[in-house]
Amino acid sequence: MTWDEKLQAIDRRIIFLLVGIAVALPIIFRLPIPIPVVTPEVMGVYERIEALPSNAGVFMVFDYEPATTPELNPMAEALLRHCFQKNLRVVCATLYSSAPGIMESLLKEVGDRYGKKAGIDYTLLGYRAGGYAVILRIVDNLKKGFPRDYYDNLTTEAPVLEGLDRLKDFAYLMCLHDDSTIQTWVTYGYERTGIPMASGCTAVMATGSYPLLHAKQINGILGGLKGAAEYEKCLNYEGVAHQGMFSQSVVHMLIIAMIVLGNVGHFLRHRRNRQARS
Repeated sequence: MTWDEKLQAIDRRIIFLLVGIAVALPIIFRLPIPIPVVTPEVMGVYERIEALPSNAGVFMVFDYEPATTPELNPMAEALLRHCFQKNLRVVCATLYSSAPGIMESLLKEVGDRYGKKAGIDYTLLGYRAGGYAVILRIVDNLKKGFPRDYYDNLTTEAPVLEGLDRLKDFAYLMCLHDDSTIQTWVTYGYERTGIPMASGCTAVMATGSYPLLHAKQINGILGGLKGAAEYEKCLNYEGVAHQGMFSQSVVHMLIIAMIVLGNVGHFLRHRRNRQARS
């Protein structure tokens, strides 16, 4: 068997092993990848939050499943870090029944790091079924849309919600999503209130947010790990997104190398077979 035939017959388990090593080594040895520039889409989000006055309200929507947390949690953490550094009030909610646990762990972890208290500096409203009907309700009256928070406390008595009675009372809305719920929030939230908002999404969903950006219905996009890593760069720290970007880049290079080798082997074999027939 020639070398190109051996190349074509590589056991797929070897490929899986190589990919596993490519993912694991940068994480184990904490090898960061430099982020040379921050794209305008990410800078738009950073600059808007950076310009908010202390004590302003930021409404964060966690509309994503546990399966996409490796891609979306890093940007959620970076956004929470920025909000708490700026002493902004953070209010979190979701239209996904599986998301409250994600929000709870992130809020507690980042909040504790900055000495923030639930109910005073931030609150977790949790999940309400109803999709766009929930958005329409909080547009008119947030505390009727969510009478109680995730911990069963009355929202009318929460210090963090003082003066934040309707969606338009918030200075910014950040929608973190792994599907098209950004469209719902724009349609029933932004279009009814004019609240400035942005999209934080998985890399494959980023293209769907660009028409909203061009229509100026959102002012920025954080797309996947790259968007999260750029936001970390704005905050001058290297977190999970930086580490993940290195693993992702190494895997991409490995896959490209495999594609090139596979095609070289295929064309060499094809040429040899053609010569044999002639």
